[in-house]
Amino acid sequence: MKTCSFACKSLTALSTITAFLVACGDTNETTNIVEGGSLDLVADLDSLPECTTDNEGAYVWIKSENELRVCSEEEWAIVGSGGTCYTEPLADSSGMKLMCNGDSVGVVLNGKDGSDGKNGANGKDLKDTAAADSEAVATSLDSITGYSQKGPFLKGTPVSVRGLENGRTLTQSNITYEGKIGSDDGEFKLRGGMLKSQYVSLTATGFYRNEVTGKNSESQITLNALTDLTTHTSANLNLLTHLEYDRVYHLVKNMGKRFASAKKQAQKEIFAAFHIDSKDFKSSEDLNIAGTSEADAALLAVSIMMQRDGSVSQLSDFITGFAANLEKDGTWDDESMRKVIADWAMNADLDGRLSDFRANVKSWKLSDSVPAFEKFVTLFWQTEFKLDSCAKANDGVVVAKGVPNNDDDKDRLICDAGAWRLA
Repeated sequence: MKTCSFACKSLTALSTITAFLVACGDTNETTNIVEGGSLDLVADLDSLPECTTDNEGAYVWIKSENELRVCSEEEWAIVGSGGTCYTEPLADSSGMKLMCNGDSVGVVLNGKDGSDGKNGANGKDLKDTAAADSEAVATSLDSITGYSQKGPFLKGTPVSVRGLENGRTLTQSNITYEGKIGSDDGEFKLRGGMLKSQYVSLTATGFYRNEVTGKNSESQITLNALTDLTTHTSANLNLLTHLEYDRVYHLVKNMGKRFASAKKQAQKEIFAAFHIDSKDFKSSEDLNIAGTSEADAALLAVSIMMQRDGSVSQLSDFITGFAANLEKDGTWDDESMRKVIADWAMNADLDGRLSDFRANVKSWKLSDSVPAFEKFVTLFWQTEFKLDSCAKANDGVVVAKGVPNNDDDKDRLICDAGAWRLA
């Protein structure tokens, strides 16, 4: 039995590989991979391809460094450190089984197809390749923390983590661990055991604090999220994680997207529906309505606009319809609902209600400050109504408010001292 040390994140989340080409022992000893997949191999650091949004989530084994790296936020990050793996011959001598911390993470064949019956023979004539066959590594859920927020879910709300079979189908496994939110700021900490892969879905169903009214909701709502434990030991549930859920499934299962790339694409599409550029935003499960970043502010703005003055039932119907509309093509083309949201956002903005919403969130004392969400609310309704920026050049100009194909809207807006208001 030969051992080969490589970079891995212990059993908690090695990577998304299940089989890869690895060189250890004799210099000519290599192995070829079974099945196509998503792990590549390069000779050294200089051979790494550029890490971009196009290959987000890609894994590369670097032979010279004996380490695994993942493309994350346009940087090649090292996946863990110091783990030990070893190989065991297959019973039919056609190859080897790769074991990490006592668990099998894949099978590699000899030579080109394993037909020569000798481990690692004739590898010198093969082109270096590497792949993953199912993107699943047995993972221990030591703990996962986060916040469940529409506004914050209330203390006692049940939260569950369900394991997924792998990162290619996202099929739910029969392994579920449950916990509860421990305080009225929506925070939870959940401990579990072994999972079949590092991919999980999270679900919370409960009452929440309403940003618009400042009060607790009159009924419950359910939020979902998807995450990869390789990159996240903390994951929030929010409207964005919920809205992207079905879209990510579609992109992964039907379009062949990598998990990380699918999540990034879905997030971009959701924010684009509200005219928000999310290029430099963190992952959806990293966002927090009480955070300080532009992404946190955008999340809070979307959360407020979707809530409006509606009931929980109306909110649920809206987000269900939005997610269904987005699922197949990544666009929100419900023009009538866009107008409803834009009208509400405009009136709330011009009536000074955005400061009330800010006061509501501030009163919950989730953090020292409330992110600057107001500009994203303003951006949405002004873009929907095709308004130019209000500046000195058009001061005093009166325009009709409306969206395409909407001749019934008689409201007029005037550019007054750098801001649009009803004429």
